[in-house]
Amino acid sequence: MKFGFIGLGKMGGGLARNLIRSGYEVKLYDLNPAAIEASLKVGGKKADSAAEAASDVDALFTSLPLPQDLKNLLLGENGLYNVMKVGSTLIDVSTIVTLPRFVGHRVKSV
Repeated sequence: MKFGFIGLGKMGGGLARNLIRSGYEVKLYDLNPAAIEASLKVGGKKADSAAEAASDVDALFTSLPLPQDLKNLLLGENGLYNVMKVGSTLIDVSTIVTLPRFVGHRVKSV
């Protein structure tokens, strides 16, 4: 199983590293290059963009600081729903109030 992980801060970075340590292939992306480097120390592959991290994976994890960040990432003009492969799974582990109705509606209409 191949994973993408976007948002490698305190929580996201730890989760991504645990996936890597468990032997999974993980594509890593964060706006902060130091966060990516910290996870690369245990393995994984650096993605040069969020779109690259989301493409061709079986499951995409997101761990973001604000609801608007998640909404823009998934549903914005270049939203990741446009590059995620059919049948892949989104797993949002952000500790924020998410937008399940809005996101769920968008997924059903794709």
